Amino acid sequence: MSWLLTSPQMHRVHHSRLPEHQNKNYASVFPIFDVIFGTYYHPRRDEFPPTGVPGAADVLTFSEALTLPFREWWQRLYAWRRWHTCAMPAKARRT
Repeated sequence: MSWLLTSPQMHRVHHSRLPEHQNKNYASVFPIFDVIFGTYYHPRRDEFPPTGVPGAADVLTFSEALTLPFREWWQRLYAWRRWHTCAMPAKARRT
């Protein structure tokens, strides 16, 4: 029956850091599509893999979780502005 509706455990496997779980359980509601396309992974009842994005900093507090998107966007904007300013010819920067 687990191929009919997605469970929290299946969603956890989708976010797992373990290599055997990568590219698995994409379906948000109906896992039958994962079964059809070969991306279905049936988690064991006691399987609680570590989750997160490999290489990214762990979010440890609630306030970090709330501010993370804003900090990421600020860093991207800052990097873009630095690149854009450096890539612009000197004559264009004076105007």
